[in-house]
Amino acid sequence: MAALKSCKTHSLPPIPPTSNESNNQSTSPLAPSAAASTTVDRWEVPTGMSKDYSTFINHDSEVNSQGYPLFPNRSTVWVHPVNSPKIQNFKKFRFVHTDNHETKKCQQWKLIRVTCLGVLLCDCEECNYAGPPPTSRDKIMKELLSCPNFCLHKNPTCQGSAGRCPGNVYWHKCTGTKICFDIHTSGWALLRHQGLHNHPWPALKKPNPLALVELASEIKKNPKASALELKIGSTTGPDQPINSVVDIHDSLGNSDWLHYYQRQILALYRELPETKGGNGGNKFLNDIFQWDELSVFNHLVNL
Repeated sequence: MAALKSCKTHSLPPIPPTSNESNNQSTSPLAPSAAASTTVDRWEVPTGMSKDYSTFINHDSEVNSQGYPLFPNRSTVWVHPVNSPKIQNFKKFRFVHTDNHETKKCQQWKLIRVTCLGVLLCDCEECNYAGPPPTSRDKIMKELLSCPNFCLHKNPTCQGSAGRCPGNVYWHKCTGTKICFDIHTSGWALLRHQGLHNHPWPALKKPNPLALVELASEIKKNPKASALELKIGSTTGPDQPINSVVDIHDSLGNSDWLHYYQRQILALYRELPETKGGNGGNKFLNDIFQWDELSVFNHLVNL
């Protein structure tokens, strides 16, 4: 019988506080750190728009196939010009966060302040579990803030190593970053990010909007393929790479979820009148791209 791993409580080194940071910093994940909020407060309304701002993706950031930063890091700026193609993941990220919406006095600008909630980590040094923390205010207050050392008192057991890890889960805050969206009524938008995420990215449980669109495209290519076949992948030749839907989003590696999304996508495809006449392929993808405006898409994403 294999020996259990030895575990001890540890945490990642925090970002050093600035001179403006209060010694009595709030421990709530809904309250931004003093260092981060001071930086954001200096950001002015981008009235010059594209004359003053251009996209700059800093290193340690990750973008999707549309060039949108799903994992912005350090000093990153992303500009969405007027009349540019729709960004499927706009205002969404692949880390857990909360949003605070504000409307400027001029009524032409909407401000969205984003707070990264960090990650749930395991206190076992050999475990690399990184899970998403809860986003509901009630769950945050109840699950994260009601016990010492931010350890989850109701479900302390780590889910890593297929549930066999003996470690306990604790919450690691992200205190040195801040994100701000400025959105103009014309459709022009600006994303600004400052600071370094001093934690690993959490593994999310569901695909983002663009990932669902890409999954629908793969299912359209081979609607008779099973969920297992989509997960294992296929290749077009001996020297060609294997294409698997898991490459689209890690959460699609869960066979149950993949099978569910596959059924929903195929059901939508079969309901299109054009498909019965064999001419609904293009409309199918167009409808998929409009899913974020339909209740079926919101149902899929919010599960």
